[in-house]
Amino acid sequence: MSRSAKRNARGQWRALRTALNMLTAVAVPASLALTNSKTAQAATSVVSSTGGIPVNANHRATSRSLADRRRTADDRCRRRIAQATCLVSPGPSVFTNAGYRRNCRPGSARFTGELLRLYELYPPVMKREMCRLRRIFIEDKFWASGYALTSRPGIGIHRRFFDDATPLADWLTWKERRVVAVRDLDAQLRGGEVIALPTVDVLPSPRELDPLTAADYIVAHELAHRIALYRLPVRSGAFALRNWRGNPRRASPRALPKDWIAPCFYRCGREQSAGLPLSELPIAYERLSRVPFISLYATRNPQEDMAESITAGMLRARDIGMRVRLGPRIALDLETVWASPRFTGKRRAVERLFREAEADAQGDG
Repeated sequence: MSRSAKRNARGQWRALRTALNMLTAVAVPASLALTNSKTAQAATSVVSSTGGIPVNANHRATSRSLADRRRTADDRCRRRIAQATCLVSPGPSVFTNAGYRRNCRPGSARFTGELLRLYELYPPVMKREMCRLRRIFIEDKFWASGYALTSRPGIGIHRRFFDDATPLADWLTWKERRVVAVRDLDAQLRGGEVIALPTVDVLPSPRELDPLTAADYIVAHELAHRIALYRLPVRSGAFALRNWRGNPRRASPRALPKDWIAPCFYRCGREQSAGLPLSELPIAYERLSRVPFISLYATRNPQEDMAESITAGMLRARDIGMRVRLGPRIALDLETVWASPRFTGKRRAVERLFREAEADAQGDG
């Protein structure tokens, strides 16, 4: 072979090798790109059975490895959730060591299936937190719907939400109506007046076939408390410093008037004297529509503000809508608040949490 023929052959080989390397670079994510030239030359290109596009064999093996690791991590989390599920009887305060060490009753396992169903529905940030729990208490009797422990890896939920499969809209409506002062409500009922009580509509995602239950929201809300505590600093700019004034235990929202009294939802006293008069409900929702809070419940304290905001992020991630009506009038809409400029700081903080967890899940499961 002449020298010119050899030069032409070498030139054609270099062009072919360059073309193959370009195809491989397109098929392989940047995080898996081969940086060593000798490794790149040694890598074998194979033809995809679906499209005839050359892909790198090492990339295919790595992709399988990542998928296997994700499945292994998910299986490990499912086992942890099954081990953590614990049906308990009333006893010492749930917030004490003795309350945390209560024995699990027979029948705990029957609640595992529903908790695993919720695990599959939640976004990665909540899956990760659920996997960290060592106790998920199913309370036989309790004064609230649920709770999160701050010093121990545990949450709790009243068993009736599993037993009755309470629809989410029914529970949210019941909760929203607890802000009304009982004395005021009784007086107007006796007077035969027409009362426009708040009603919550839940707009389910077209991607989810199962009906939304109260347990879905309550477990997510309690997980959000733990996420806020350990992943989102209490005094982050988006929440405490920007939106609250005073001691965190007795804080009041900066954006609301100083005379604002956070509505009472639980343990309000026999007459619920701390409740809002019915005549003030429209005013309360009107004020809420102008400030960076996702719900009335979020105005109670910085902790509930963060938990409600993160839970709203979970609903948005699953394309679930929610709105509060006073009679026929929409008083509060989740989508509107979430997209509003006043909520930008909180929205960005929550979305960053979700993105980071998603990236971790994509990276190593």
